[in-house]
Amino acid sequence: MVNRIWQGHFGEGLVRTPNNFGIVGERPSHPELLDWLAGEFIANNWSIKKMHRLLMLSSAYQMSSEFTLEKRQKDPDNRLLSRFSMRRMTVEEIRDSLLHLDETLDLTMGGSLQSGAGTDNEFSDARKSLHPDSTKRRTVYLPIRRSNLSTLLTLFDFGDATTSTETRSQTNVAPQSLFMMNSAFVAERSRSLAERLLQSEMADTARVNRAWFTVLGRPAERDEIDASLDYIRRFPVAATNKEARLLAWLSLCRALIASNDFIYVH
Repeated sequence: MVNRIWQGHFGEGLVRTPNNFGIVGERPSHPELLDWLAGEFIANNWSIKKMHRLLMLSSAYQMSSEFTLEKRQKDPDNRLLSRFSMRRMTVEEIRDSLLHLDETLDLTMGGSLQSGAGTDNEFSDARKSLHPDSTKRRTVYLPIRRSNLSTLLTLFDFGDATTSTETRSQTNVAPQSLFMMNSAFVAERSRSLAERLLQSEMADTARVNRAWFTVLGRPAERDEIDASLDYIRRFPVAATNKEARLLAWLSLCRALIASNDFIYVH
């Protein structure tokens, strides 16, 4: 269990074959650490929450993903934990983060979004998967039907619901970028964020910084601010009226949302 939790945060477990701790499985990269974490897990009454906190407060988790030539040569696969392994967010994290940007994420706990009868009416319309765009609830609460997965889930490597797998596949394909560029769901989030930025009483420089903090969690560098302001000024639709100015800021917000800095944890 500790290895699974570690894998969730770091992308790879201390044992990189989480379904196989036997003779033909891989040896742990840090056996003493794995044993110590397991002991802490038991001592804390098997609290998953406390284990999450322990791992996320560790220096290993808080390291940068940047690495030197020396690290590349000595630890190419990061088995020595010389850096944080950059990982793309899961589809659940991506969708929930998008809704969080414009403060529309519904944090209601529990409950069901599914109606209809049980297995006797297995193929009724009421028992199909719920389209992710139709609700603001957290993704973990979306009803999922194995034979009727939404495009969003399959596009960003949702787990195969028909078989047991030790980890999700990870792909990097053009349709994922096209979704971030053309999706109505992303466009709605971008517009809402742009509207909030323009409603605030602040200079455009401060607006750019607010956008960077909201989407990427960090302040914009000086060259990023200059490039953003230049982008707004030169936007194809002349920003001479309220709607045109909104479109310019919407486009900038969407560019930030579609960037690797938003999609990846690093």
